[in-house]
Amino acid sequence: MFRVESCPPNHPELRILMDELSQTLQRLTGDDGRGSFVAEDLAQQGYLLKTQEQAVGCCVVRPHAPGIAELKRMYSRISGGGRALLVSVEQAALQDGYQKLILATRQVNHKAISFYHKMGYRHCEPYGKYRSSNVSVCMEKIL
Repeated sequence: MFRVESCPPNHPELRILMDELSQTLQRLTGDDGRGSFVAEDLAQQGYLLKTQEQAVGCCVVRPHAPGIAELKRMYSRISGGGRALLVSVEQAALQDGYQKLILATRQVNHKAISFYHKMGYRHCEPYGKYRSSNVSVCMEKIL
């Protein structure tokens, strides 16, 4: 049904899905989220969710601190895809030596916050640029 493939952060299918995510975020939150992501950062690992050879979801993982990685640009076009993608990304992160994943999303993105709660993520102290943000929610999960 679903297959997850790793890819470089500049992969064409990944960029198409990230652009689609940016448009969705712009409509939902008033910000496309691009200011928090630099695809050319080679320290990042991209992932594509595929079904019948068509890319339908994406996520990027970037190192944050020793043993900690940050989830960026998580998106799925289809129901159930987000869960399948996140489970695979978590397994890959664990295999890559990470013990914890962190992420930030906008407070108005109730669907994302609810999804991450269901997947075992909990609110945490703001980190990085989100320390001074009054519109973001930071979350974490111990793998």
